[in-house]
Amino acid sequence: MAVAKLIDNSVLWLFLEAASLVAGHTLTVDGGMYAQ
Repeated sequence: MAVAKLIDNSVLWLFLEAASLVAGHTLTVDGGMYAQ
């Protein structure tokens, strides 16, 4: 259950990262989401 959730979160973050790249900025730069 936890592993599946972790994988789902990873896929979600990859999707959001790709969307951010399309928008012209990365999540890592804009807000530092990965820093948490």
